[in-house]
Amino acid sequence: YCELIREIEGTRVLSPAPPVPKMSQLPLLDHFREYSVDRWRRKLRVEPDTFDVLLGLIEGDTVFQNNSHTPQLPVEMQLAVFLFRAGHYGNAASPEDTA
Repeated sequence: YCELIREIEGTRVLSPAPPVPKMSQLPLLDHFREYSVDRWRRKLRVEPDTFDVLLGLIEGDTVFQNNSHTPQLPVEMQLAVFLFRAGHYGNAASPEDTA
């Protein structure tokens, strides 16, 4: 049994994998909308046309106007972040979606 444990501990990583590059998913939304609507839906839980309607309803609201020296993200990005967070709870989001 001890030999088995030592063998497992000594070989649990047979060959180190290169690090997975991380980048924000927000810049990829336009690409997903155009070329992978299924991925868009999985991330934001709405159809692209529904997203456009929601954006049209909220983008003129004063809550998105900022008079401070710290700029806000564009309304489109804020809506995308909200929809992603509202559509995923806890560990329900895959690593691919949150990377």
